Amino acid sequence: MITTLPEAAALIPAGAEARTVRVTLLPGDPDAPPHRHPGPLFGYVTQGEILFELEGQPPLRVTQP
Repeated sequence: MITTLPEAAALIPAGAEARTVRVTLLPGDPDAPPHRHPGPLFGYVTQGEILFELEGQPPLRVTQP
Protein backbone atom coordinates (compact mmCIF):
# COMPACT_ATOMS: atom_id res chain seq x y z
CA MET A 1 0.00 0.00 0.00
CA ILE A 2 1.31 3.44 -0.91
CA THR A 3 0.08 6.52 0.93
CA THR A 4 0.80 10.04 -0.22
CA LEU A 5 0.61 12.87 2.30
CA PRO A 6 -1.99 15.42 1.21
CA GLU A 7 0.52 18.29 1.23
CA ALA A 8 2.96 16.25 -0.91
CA ALA A 9 0.44 15.24 -3.57
CA ALA A 10 0.54 18.69 -5.19
CA LEU A 11 4.34 18.41 -5.59
CA ILE A 12 4.27 15.13 -7.55
CA PRO A 13 4.27 15.77 -11.30
CA ALA A 14 1.66 14.08 -13.48
CA GLY A 15 2.94 10.79 -14.86
CA ALA A 16 5.56 10.39 -12.12
CA GLU A 17 6.38 6.88 -11.00
CA ALA A 18 8.34 5.24 -8.20
CA ARG A 19 10.69 2.30 -8.52
CA THR A 20 12.59 0.15 -6.09
CA VAL A 21 15.91 -1.20 -7.29
CA ARG A 22 18.52 -3.14 -5.35
CA VAL A 23 22.09 -2.38 -6.44
CA THR A 24 25.08 -4.42 -5.29
CA LEU A 25 28.52 -2.83 -5.59
CA LEU A 26 31.69 -4.82 -4.96
CA PRO A 27 34.37 -3.39 -2.65
CA GLY A 28 36.57 -0.98 -4.58
CA ASP A 29 34.03 -0.71 -7.42
CA PRO A 30 35.04 2.34 -9.51
CA ASP A 31 31.40 3.53 -9.33
CA ALA A 32 29.08 4.73 -12.05
CA PRO A 33 30.08 7.42 -14.51
CA PRO A 34 28.53 10.87 -13.95
CA HIS A 35 24.81 10.74 -14.77
CA ARG A 36 21.51 12.40 -13.94
CA HIS A 37 18.10 11.28 -12.71
CA PRO A 38 14.83 12.89 -13.86
CA GLY A 39 13.59 13.29 -10.29
CA PRO A 40 14.37 12.70 -6.63
CA LEU A 41 16.45 9.68 -5.71
CA PHE A 42 16.55 7.98 -2.33
CA GLY A 43 19.11 5.44 -1.25
CA TYR A 44 19.66 3.15 1.70
CA VAL A 45 22.89 1.32 2.54
CA THR A 46 22.18 -2.17 3.92
CA GLN A 47 25.77 -3.36 4.27
CA GLY A 48 29.16 -1.63 4.35
CA GLU A 49 29.50 1.95 3.19
CA ILE A 50 29.55 4.03 0.01
CA LEU A 51 31.04 7.38 -0.92
CA PHE A 52 28.20 9.46 -2.37
CA GLU A 53 29.22 12.35 -4.60
CA LEU A 54 26.87 15.04 -5.88
CA GLU A 55 28.12 17.66 -8.31
CA GLY A 56 29.17 20.85 -6.55
CA GLN A 57 29.06 19.32 -3.06
CA PRO A 58 31.68 17.59 -0.93
CA PRO A 59 31.59 13.75 -0.98
CA LEU A 60 29.46 12.14 1.72
CA ARG A 61 30.36 8.78 3.30
CA VAL A 62 27.11 6.80 3.83
CA THR A 63 27.13 3.73 6.10
CA GLN A 64 24.60 1.16 7.19
CA PRO A 65 22.51 2.12 10.23
